[in-house]
Amino acid sequence: MPSVKISPLFNDAQLDNNGLPLAGGLVNWYLAGTTTPVIVYSESSGSIANTNPVVLNTRGEPSNPIWLQAGSVYKAVLNDSLGNLIRTVDNISGVNDTSVPIISEWVLYSGAATYISGSSFSVAGDTTATFDTNRRVKATVSGTDRYGTISGSVFSLGVTTVTLVLDSGVLDASLATVYYGFLDPAHPSFDSTGVNTNTQAGVQKQSWTAFTTGGASGVYTLTPSPVITVYVAGERFNVTFNAASAATNTINVNGLGDKSIKQYDYSGTKIASSFALNQVSDIVYDGTDFVLLNELPVSFVSPVFTGVPTAPTATSGTNTTQIATTANVYGSSLGWGQTWQNVKSSRVSGTSYTNSTGKPIMVAVAFPDTGGTASVTVVVGGVTLINLNYDIGSGSAIAFPVFIVPNGTVYTVTAGGATISFWSELR
Repeated sequence: MPSVKISPLFNDAQLDNNGLPLAGGLVNWYLAGTTTPVIVYSESSGSIANTNPVVLNTRGEPSNPIWLQAGSVYKAVLNDSLGNLIRTVDNISGVNDTSVPIISEWVLYSGAATYISGSSFSVAGDTTATFDTNRRVKATVSGTDRYGTISGSVFSLGVTTVTLVLDSGVLDASLATVYYGFLDPAHPSFDSTGVNTNTQAGVQKQSWTAFTTGGASGVYTLTPSPVITVYVAGERFNVTFNAASAATNTINVNGLGDKSIKQYDYSGTKIASSFALNQVSDIVYDGTDFVLLNELPVSFVSPVFTGVPTAPTATSGTNTTQIATTANVYGSSLGWGQTWQNVKSSRVSGTSYTNSTGKPIMVAVAFPDTGGTASVTVVVGGVTLINLNYDIGSGSAIAFPVFIVPNGTVYTVTAGGATISFWSELR
């Protein structure tokens, strides 16, 4: 004879939906999580089997106490005398039965689930309290368990439609059995305030956000897991690009449609993105485009140089617009691509010249000692920069004016009582 323990449920009076004793009610007993009938007992020795279903008397009580075999876990289904379902309770074990294994976190839903799509199903009746938003669900699909989180639960026209965000895979027409997690998402048994539900290692390795792209150069795909069902601003992925960038680039995440991949230039303007084969980058959806969070892909020349500086050049995958913009900025700077040149043979005192080089130039003019009084006047753009007299009786002074002439500006050097020793320009 088996060892038995008294059942903690259905030994007291059961009531119908009107609060009256459930006379003639039926308590059907099954193995937990199944529809396989099992034996329950009517006395403490375990020698006499009870009826299954157990029939309730006029007070809604079982005629004999219900005893459960130790070490077993049961499901009880309560019906009225006509077989109408009143309620289902799963994972029941006898009182003080220490031999029962750990109870599963999953509660089998007693009704049938009807497949709707790869991420949704329906069940009869209003079950929004059972399948409420953020509750976890396990669904058996073609012999494989699929896990997900409820993102929507709507009751309409006699059925509840449940939408899931699946951890992986999709639902299909073989769906029939679903389980729901017994933890209420609104009132869980643990305090999750400030706690990231991912593991520390998972967060550090970006295991839910780091993936390699598919597709080809310029037209990329991404299949993160868990999947996303809609583009939402702020979504961020760490991607390894399977091909170098093209002139324009798009990415399609989970088949939701192509979105441009952009990045910001030095002025804060979104421009075409640029990256290399196997480059690892973060991309963030800003509501319009995926923005590449990388430094600008331009090879800048150090401002400290020897010899003649040259404009920046493109490296593999570098955006040509950025190169042109950067070359413009650096190419218009004083000293960039310029050399000192002796122009004395083409310059005359008091004659106006125009800087038409396209960038600023620097001018240096030397006047020797005259043994008497001499003067130097420099006018740039109509403004007198230098007006000086020198060698007033000293017999030893020289003049050496150095000045900058902006692009497109007229400049004049006038020597009074002196000759020009040399005239050089950085141009």
